[in-house]
Amino acid sequence: MLFDKGGIEVFLTIAAFAVLGAYHWRLRRLLASSPKLTAMGRHKLVRQAWVEMVQSGNHDILAVQTLRNWIVSATFLASTSIIFALGLIGAVFTTDKLSQVAHELNFLGSQDTQLLLVKTLLLFLNFMVAFFNFSLAIRAFIHAGFELNLRSEQEQNITRGLADAELQRGALNFTLGMRGYYFAIPLALWLFGPIWMLVGAILLVGILYRID
Repeated sequence: MLFDKGGIEVFLTIAAFAVLGAYHWRLRRLLASSPKLTAMGRHKLVRQAWVEMVQSGNHDILAVQTLRNWIVSATFLASTSIIFALGLIGAVFTTDKLSQVAHELNFLGSQDTQLLLVKTLLLFLNFMVAFFNFSLAIRAFIHAGFELNLRSEQEQNITRGLADAELQRGALNFTLGMRGYYFAIPLALWLFGPIWMLVGAILLVGILYRID
C-alpha cells in the first residue's frame, strides 16, 4: 500500500529534504545574482576590505587576534563534531535501547531497526563532514595568517589575492561546518520519525532565513 508506514516514511522524508534543498538552491541563486542581499555576500565583501586594510597598514596585532579567534572557534567545533560522531558510533552498538525510545515517538513512520541504523549512520556522516570542513577552515586561516603578515610592497602585491582567497576559502569551510550542525537538527529528529524530521526542517528553514 502507498500509505502504509513505509510509504509515509518515504514521502515525509523526501518532503523534508526537498524543503532544505529548495531553500539552499534559492540561497545559492541569490548569492550569485544579488550577494548584498545575503549575510554571506556582505560578509565576503567585508573580508575582502579587511584584507586590504590589514595589508595596507600596521595592523599585525589585529590580524593575529582575529585569525586566532576564528581558529579557536573552528578547533572547538571540530573537536565537538568528532565527539558527537564517536558518540553516535557508540549508539549504533546499543541499537536496542535506541530503537525502543525511537519507536515510542515514531507515530507515522517505519519502525524497522535497520532503517534506524541507517539514520544513525547518516547523522554520523553529517558530523564527520562538519569535522572535515572545520579542519580545512583551520588550515586556510593558518595559511592566511602567514600571507597577511608579509610586509614588503612586492610581497604584498603577490600575496594580497592569495590571502583573500585563503580567508574566503576558510570562511566557506567554516560556514559548511556550521551547516552540518544545523542539519543535525532534522537528522536527529528523523531518528524519532519522519514527521519530526519534516517539522524540524521547516523550523530550521525559518531560522536560517533570518540568519542568511
